Amino acid sequence: SNRLRETPDGSPQTGTGSELRRGERTQSQALCRYAHQKSFQQFSDLTDELPEVNQKNGYLPEDIWNNTRGYIEKVCIQMNGSFQFGFYDCTAVMARRLVETLIIESYEHLEREQEIKNGDGDYFMLSKLIDQAQELSISRDTKRELKRIKSLGDTSAHNRRVNAVKADLEKIQNGLRLIVDELVNLASLKRAK
Repeated sequence: SNRLRETPDGSPQTGTGSELRRGERTQSQALCRYAHQKSFQQFSDLTDELPEVNQKNGYLPEDIWNNTRGYIEKVCIQMNGSFQFGFYDCTAVMARRLVETLIIESYEHLEREQEIKNGDGDYFMLSKLIDQAQELSISRDTKRELKRIKSLGDTSAHNRRVNAVKADLEKIQNGLRLIVDELVNLASLKRAK
């Protein structure tokens, strides 16, 4: 029979007992559901424990973004962790977010933020921020790379049929490093150690 029963320790066991849940046609589907629930439960039981991520030599090396702002550092930590564990769409979206944040930080530091706000006082969307950033004192390479980061980040965030792969992130890695280094310096984000 297609029935599933849990043992005293909560693990599924075939035989008589509870029926399969709606939509589950086989015991293997029920076992997959059980494994997913257990994995989620174990992960959610962790409080501040995070897996070890190589930040020093991560996707974006720590030396570039360490001692900036806490919210920038957290984005970089998440981006490095996502890349290390193979969550490439997450990595691309975090890279996009980082670039957007650093463009805004640069304009604010230069006291030119009005140039990147609309009539309601809201910051422009990233495409328009990148257009405006062409006026900043940044290298030609950085200006070109901004669009590549945005493109991959947009694809990862909005294209439901395409997933980023490691090679996609490797193609933009040097460009992202260049962008972050230049904008962190332009915005004077490094704090004294």
